[in-house]
Amino acid sequence: MARCILALTALMLFSFRTSSSACNVQDRRALVAFRDSFPPNSLPSWTSTPDCCFWQGVRCSKRTGRVRLLSIFKNKNLTGAIPPSIGSLPYLESIALSRLPNLVGPIPPQISNLRKLQFLTIYETKVSGPIPNIFSKMPQLKEINLLNNNITGSIPASIGDIPNLFTLDLSGNRLTGTIPASLFSRAVSSITPDLDLSNNMLTGDLPLSFNKVRFTNFDLSNNNLTGSSAWVLFGSSKPVTQIILSSNEMVFNMSKIEDFPVNLTYLDISHNKIFGAISDKITQLTNFGYLDVSNNNLCGKIPSGGKFRDFGPQAYQNNTCLCGTPLPPCK
Repeated sequence: MARCILALTALMLFSFRTSSSACNVQDRRALVAFRDSFPPNSLPSWTSTPDCCFWQGVRCSKRTGRVRLLSIFKNKNLTGAIPPSIGSLPYLESIALSRLPNLVGPIPPQISNLRKLQFLTIYETKVSGPIPNIFSKMPQLKEINLLNNNITGSIPASIGDIPNLFTLDLSGNRLTGTIPASLFSRAVSSITPDLDLSNNMLTGDLPLSFNKVRFTNFDLSNNNLTGSSAWVLFGSSKPVTQIILSSNEMVFNMSKIEDFPVNLTYLDISHNKIFGAISDKITQLTNFGYLDVSNNNLCGKIPSGGKFRDFGPQAYQNNTCLCGTPLPPCK
């Protein structure tokens, strides 16, 4: 996911052409306030010319000179918190603050002033504190990538108010509490979102409302999730290609999952308390390429045929009584 974020940021930097109009006066004032909140020379190119549209990491509309993209990447000199002045760029469509090891403090609630924002990325920083509950005011958002930070608290329910959100990545933080049932509940029908909440401290079960969400990629690994509602992710009509639930405390009967998403390529439910047998119908998946059901309480004969001949014993080890190739034969 992180590699995709960096590629998207680079693409957007080139897609906004430098303005033939001078940088808007109000936008320049906001950027100067942003710059001056950090130590001198943290952003050296932001002093080389009065036209902020030529500053590194800033892109403007060619027609209006309004700032539309702000991207700061791999800058160890940027020390301090994200200033409230970031909320004074009303035409901003994309923020990317990535690999900034000395960026600290909370996400400023003034970001909610950016009603045109579509892409919000804060990646590999020391940004901390809770995610502000502001997203009902930001209906244009398409991607929220807040991964690998020090963010704490719960997931704001207001994220569910965003109709066009197709990526939510909050992985690698210290989030606690349950997963809001509102997530993607107001998504337009054409959205097939990616959700990554892995490597947090989330608890509880999967919301039953997820049965109505057409996920593409789904990763909740390395949390403290419990419960038996993982069935909401399965079904032949679901477009999901990747399901990762490993390293939780989930308890459900695998025998009851007989209808698998036809496009499923990757399934990792290892290190849980899942019981029952693996249905033979999983062998009908033509694009299936990865399986790990190890360290559970599964029993019965391992399905054969299809892609299953490619999976070694490590995919099944440490279960209660699984048997058959590539494990010892059933008795």
